[in-house]
Amino acid sequence: MIKDHIKAHAGQSFELKLDFPANDFSDRTAHFGMDMFLFLPPALDVNKHNYTKHDFYKSLKSYIRLSTPSYPLATFLNEDSLIKRELYSVLEEVICTRSHRNDNILIRKIKKYVSSTNKGVGDEVKRILLLKDTVLTEIEANTFIADCHNLRETYCSFRSKVHMADLSESIKKAACWADEYQSLMLEEQLYTLFNGLTGKLTPTSETMNRLHQLVLAEIRYRKKAQYPSVAKADDSNEHLLHRRGRLKRYIESNLFLNTDTRKEGVFYEQVFFSLAAGLAMVFATAIAFASQYAFGNLTLPFFIVLVISYMFKDRIKELTRLYFDKKRKKMFFDFRTAISLQKQIQIGVMRESFRFEKRNYLPNEIKGARERMRVTEISEEWIGDKVLHYKTQIKISTRKTRKLEDFEGITQIFRLNITPFTIKMDDQEKEVFIKSKKQLKRQMIHRVYHLNLIFRFTSGNEVQYKYYKLITNKLGIKRIDRVNLAELT
Repeated sequence: MIKDHIKAHAGQSFELKLDFPANDFSDRTAHFGMDMFLFLPPALDVNKHNYTKHDFYKSLKSYIRLSTPSYPLATFLNEDSLIKRELYSVLEEVICTRSHRNDNILIRKIKKYVSSTNKGVGDEVKRILLLKDTVLTEIEANTFIADCHNLRETYCSFRSKVHMADLSESIKKAACWADEYQSLMLEEQLYTLFNGLTGKLTPTSETMNRLHQLVLAEIRYRKKAQYPSVAKADDSNEHLLHRRGRLKRYIESNLFLNTDTRKEGVFYEQVFFSLAAGLAMVFATAIAFASQYAFGNLTLPFFIVLVISYMFKDRIKELTRLYFDKKRKKMFFDFRTAISLQKQIQIGVMRESFRFEKRNYLPNEIKGARERMRVTEISEEWIGDKVLHYKTQIKISTRKTRKLEDFEGITQIFRLNITPFTIKMDDQEKEVFIKSKKQLKRQMIHRVYHLNLIFRFTSGNEVQYKYYKLITNKLGIKRIDRVNLAELT
């Protein structure tokens, strides 16, 4: 079953992350699909004339990669865990053989280990923040802090062993960059936990103090190791985010997939255009022969008929071309993307298309869901909505993915910028009068727009729906609310 996660990104965009787990890759070819229906209220004045395919794809950013191997945090603290034994086993083999091929294997193992620890730490933070009981939350948070200490000591010990051994410079640099990245990511997750616990625990509690001290310890460690990723007082620190981005890209590079995107149906497009030109030419030639037979050569009537036939020929060609092009767009997707491993081995393809969908052509499940998502008692409040329909289909060869080491599945990420939809929104605040005791009082209230979002995910024969409301104003996305239709029935 496809796992989805949606969140606001940078204020003006929303990000959808889809995980296609490895257990869904059971058939010879795994099929996945996603349909996004975005309902825009009439007040935004968005239509197919002022918001084209080009505008949509310019606002969309998407990429696909292998899923990060997932392990519980306790796995990295267990000396007998497979991932740790693999790491140290390859290290010993490199020390003994001095093979360049083994060097690359060790670097990949280091990247895998550190990226997996980051995911494990992040999953544990999410689990702790979901706990309702305050006492249990504090106990789990203290256990997590102790585990983080042990996690960092474990990797620092490995890094020291790498530097003491007579290994290549590339391995030593990889170990250092992984160490710096793990420290940065741990610090970021500790900030997330600190902010999440602020409302549950008192700021002066022992747990909050331990979190604070652990963050300071990581900063001091990076400063002592002379890593560049240390923020400085009275400085813009613009280098900090840039370096973190470079480290993230380096560590997660073994998860990247190569993509080659091309327009779909180009050959058939040219065939249809040729047919349009041929039909127009048949008309013009027939008129020319008929007029020549009726009026003879080099006569004024023959000349006039030729000119008129040329005028009609030009229009017939254009109208026929538009007709065929409309049919072609229904037959083919907009783009076709070849998905390949870094060794240029193609493992699948992704197809995507976008269009404005008319209400009459919406699936009944989508129309019914949109009707139930209304926020007023007006039953037809969404009649004037413009519906954006973005569709993707992914086919992955399981025969090739089974050969991959630690294959956890495929992850696809979409980011859609909604700035074009906010251009014609009214100001985000409006002054109104409210009753306060026995007099009227002026008050500024927020003006928001609801953009209803429905997803349909398909994995083989399984279909699931997810429903959201983007609460937006002229400045961007305020929040994203998940809608549970079961509660609305």
